[in-house]
Amino acid sequence: MSLEQVDGATATERHVLIGPQDGAPDFVMRRFVMGEGGGMPLHRTVLFIPAGAPHSYHVVKAPFEFLCMVPQRQDRIELC
Repeated sequence: MSLEQVDGATATERHVLIGPQDGAPDFVMRRFVMGEGGGMPLHRTVLFIPAGAPHSYHVVKAPFEFLCMVPQRQDRIELC
């Protein structure tokens, strides 16, 4: 399992679990791991928070892990 650092984030890495290489052409499922002091800046994605709603993450107790499933399209974080 290969984790990669998330651009713009602090102490946060991700790993693609399911994607086009697995025969899933329409979505990508990722596992995020956030360490001590980790966080994501305010951005627009869906966690299941209404689509387009600004949100951010801050680790209270590390490690914090979550799964993220997104439509298969260019991966970019749009900062607010």
